[in-house]
Amino acid sequence: MSMKKMKRSSNFELLRIIGMIMIIIYHIVYHCVRVQLIDLDSIERMGNGLFSYPVFYKRLFLVQFAGSFGLIANAIFLLISGYFLVERRRDIKLGKIGEKLLLQLGFATVMLVTASAVYFFIRCDNTRIRISLRSVFDFNSLSWYAGYYFVVITIGAVFLNELLNEFQSPQYRAFLITVFAFVSFSWTGGLLDSLASGLRTALTGVFLYSLGGYIRKYNPFGRVKLWALVFLAAVIILLLYVSYFNVVQNGIRNFTISEAENAGKQTLFTQPVIGISNYMAAPVILAIIIFELFRRLRMPENKVLNFAGSATFMIYLIHDNDFWRELWREADWMKLLHHSSLKCCILLGKWTGIVFLSGILTYMLYLGMMALCRRFKWIAVRDSGQE
Repeated sequence: MSMKKMKRSSNFELLRIIGMIMIIIYHIVYHCVRVQLIDLDSIERMGNGLFSYPVFYKRLFLVQFAGSFGLIANAIFLLISGYFLVERRRDIKLGKIGEKLLLQLGFATVMLVTASAVYFFIRCDNTRIRISLRSVFDFNSLSWYAGYYFVVITIGAVFLNELLNEFQSPQYRAFLITVFAFVSFSWTGGLLDSLASGLRTALTGVFLYSLGGYIRKYNPFGRVKLWALVFLAAVIILLLYVSYFNVVQNGIRNFTISEAENAGKQTLFTQPVIGISNYMAAPVILAIIIFELFRRLRMPENKVLNFAGSATFMIYLIHDNDFWRELWREADWMKLLHHSSLKCCILLGKWTGIVFLSGILTYMLYLGMMALCRRFKWIAVRDSGQE
């Protein structure tokens, strides 16, 4: 999500697009599919407890794995930013970056407020409000990632870039290992969050940003063959599957023991879902592998891809809110997943495409509005030469 004006590399723009698609999928799964799977109120209301039995369902790993997509994509965006910004030392215009982030955030808020009101009047009936109305006050809480990203870029601009560019390769590598160790160990990670809520995540962002710069400067994975990267990614995914299997089997065992101790009381089995955080090793390593694969990709400049890549921040702002979640929740994801994983994936792809294109359209409207403001600013702003 770098705001730097430069000739865009289409391979990285394609990576931004894929990262944004992963984030949309993650939010649909996390806020809708996952809720219908484990929330007892949702299961009772929709009557869709098709997976509420002490059984290991292989297809539910799709839900679990998609639950890591957003974290992987978050890491990818910071790797891209570090790759292009670390060598700039202090030549990063924080004011300009902050201005663009705030303007897009404000425009996205206005669009959501307007869209939710229009949809309310179109779809509302006397028995049920079909959509959650947005508020302009959501401006301050529309996207947590905007603040996370800005904090990391600010740290880079103020002192981190200068420090990293003074390092030789051994020092730089030691710095990366030390930071990653701090966020990875449970005690040090807990210490960070006890000092300030979210500090562990922020330091993870510093690590990813710094690693992006290290990759550009020293190309540490240059000698690693393509098959080895793909194999490592496959091994990590396999380990995630085995971990999910272990967690579910432990849940089944505990449920069986509880049922035996409370004979005669019928209860629903809640499928376990592993919580994943930005600082965990698996999503970070997968993000690094994906980043390296696309870094090696050679492709001609593509203006369509470049434009779509430049729109990813607006897409991010526009999609993760109650307006879209209410639309996603109208589908019975559990019935779809139970009867056909393919149909569930098709619907997921459909909604992902709708959201992505809506974000592109919003970004085009934003650019048009900014052009009009510049063209007609004389109406509201006095010329600097006038008293």
